[in-house]
Amino acid sequence: METPAGIDPLKRARYDAAVQRYHDAVAIHRDRLESELRKAKDTIAELSRTHEKKRRSDGKTARSGQERDGASVANAGTARGHGNAGPGAAAGGPVRSILNRGG
Repeated sequence: METPAGIDPLKRARYDAAVQRYHDAVAIHRDRLESELRKAKDTIAELSRTHEKKRRSDGKTARSGQERDGASVANAGTARGHGNAGPGAAAGGPVRSILNRGG
């Protein structure tokens, strides 16, 4: 490739080398990003499949609001779902049986 008049061939060679390094670096980063995105998509898909299998084996869905292990599915992941008494909730054990007896 001939260099245009007025451009030093050495400067042009350095410029071309810098541009090539830039393009190589961009290609490497793009490959890494695409690889990480594929891994993330695969992980999400696997978690989704695992979650669906677990939901099917329970026979209950998160939207049904049915009881599972003594706690409402709607409260799963909340303070109430972890046994911590929320507002208006009766305490556990003998106190609960007395409070739930009614009058």
